[in-house]
Amino acid sequence: MSGRDAALSAWRAAKSGCEDALSAWTAAMSGCEAALSAWRAAMSGRDDALSAWTVAMS
Repeated sequence: MSGRDAALSAWRAAKSGCEDALSAWTAAMSGCEAALSAWRAAMSGRDDALSAWTVAMS
């Protein structure tokens, strides 16, 4: 294998590794967004319950 072929092979391997890392990061961010959405929904429900309780107590 020539030096050029070795360098090309190393570049392809590095590119593949970067693509794998980007895919993993994208999946992690998707999971974080889902967790954040669930948290927001829970906080909205808490606010609604607090408002209803406040109205009931007044």
